[in-house]
Amino acid sequence: MMKDKGYKPDVVTYNLLMHGYCKNFELEAAEQLSNEMHKSGVSPDSTSFNTLIFGFCRCKRMKEAIQLLQSMKDFNCMPDIYTYNILMEGLCRTHELHQAVDMLDKAVDSGCIPDVFTYNILINGYCKEGDFDGAHKMFRKMIKNGLTPDPFTYCTLIHPLCLAGKMQAALKLFYEMVQKGLTVDKVLYSALMDGLCKSGKVAEALQIHQWIGKLRNPDVETYNGLISSLCKEGRLRKAGALLAEMEAAGCSPNNSTYNILIGGLCQAGQVSRAYKLWKMMKSKNLVLDASTHKLMVHALCLKGKVRRASKVFREMEKLDYPPDQLTLRLLIDGLCQIGNVKEAVRLFDVMLVNDFKPSVALYNTLLEGLHDSGMLDGSRYTTILKNMVSKDCVPDLNTYNILIASNCQAGKMEEAYAILELMKGNRCVPDNMTFTTMICGLCIIQRADNAFKLYKKMLLKQSPPPIHVCKLLADCLQREGNLREAKLVLRFIKSSEHKIK
Repeated sequence: MMKDKGYKPDVVTYNLLMHGYCKNFELEAAEQLSNEMHKSGVSPDSTSFNTLIFGFCRCKRMKEAIQLLQSMKDFNCMPDIYTYNILMEGLCRTHELHQAVDMLDKAVDSGCIPDVFTYNILINGYCKEGDFDGAHKMFRKMIKNGLTPDPFTYCTLIHPLCLAGKMQAALKLFYEMVQKGLTVDKVLYSALMDGLCKSGKVAEALQIHQWIGKLRNPDVETYNGLISSLCKEGRLRKAGALLAEMEAAGCSPNNSTYNILIGGLCQAGQVSRAYKLWKMMKSKNLVLDASTHKLMVHALCLKGKVRRASKVFREMEKLDYPPDQLTLRLLIDGLCQIGNVKEAVRLFDVMLVNDFKPSVALYNTLLEGLHDSGMLDGSRYTTILKNMVSKDCVPDLNTYNILIASNCQAGKMEEAYAILELMKGNRCVPDNMTFTTMICGLCIIQRADNAFKLYKKMLLKQSPPPIHVCKLLADCLQREGNLREAKLVLRFIKSSEHKIK
């Protein structure tokens, strides 16, 4: 457009345009412009070469970049330290660190004096390759050559050391930097705090936080790292104090902050405080993650606070968090203990829908809850037994005893006998509890003769029923006119009581 209007671009104009193209990775356009410049009779200067070298390096075309360096002399242009810095940075980006170091030697041989940027580039290159010894040697060489490291130099060294967990070396450099009066920026402070917390150096992290942290306005992630470390050490009071401090400093806690604190409180058994924090979190429209919700449910159930645990679980369901088997098991067990069997049955159905395989112990818990609440009828326990079989869960002695007890209590002795036979058919040997329950059930429906038969079986096995059951049986036998059998039972009671004395 300039040519159309009769203007002839000079080298400065070409350089500006080439820089724009190179900055936007439009290297072909920059090359075309360079060719046009040559054809127009405009001689390139050092800036022209530096600009194109920058473009080639940015596109990781290092071979062409180095060729441009070599051709500078043909146009009476001498490379300066800026030229070499561009090349060294490009070589470091393409992981050609040894060539970058060789380029430093070439720069010195050509009479260029390396500056702080030169050493920062190479130190950064060594750190990115994980060669901290090489980075440290370059750092010392820089000082030896009379250059003063700037904040970027220290940040370049300290940040990767923190990521690698080499906190002793990172701290040494940090204190050296502070002694020189250099400014610690927010990025370096955050990296240092993160590294200290992850390596378990909480005391040092807190010391630096109190010393310099408040001047750097720590972000929420830095606070979260500190709070997490304190929670892991069980220092929950200090963690709570940091929460108050961050709020006072205008740094709003986020979901992670509360997840960390609530998790720490639950693991320490301080579930009431955790629950209060959860309610506060809800009031701020913040949401716990799935794992912390589960941790809260577990902790509340284990502390017997089942109603609160149930509220937290319902919140999980609203958030569409998938349940897990342990959470459901603890809730079902707790709900049965407090008599909320209806909700326990609902959660048991949730387990089945999610294709979980309940343990025989959990089936027994549910059966016992249904039995205690009078909800275990024949239809329901038949369904549960069928479900156990479909889930490859074999009923055990407790399962059968619960079912027998439920039928005996309801006076349904035929069903109780049927379960007893099923039990034997499944090679599950009845125990004292089984026969004792059957005797009590038979006495309830005035079938003392059958109860006495079971009583004799128990005596033959040298495993008699408890005294209170024997008294119930003797009383029932007397009422039904079976006086001889009643006398035998009473004689056993008397001899047993005599042995106890």
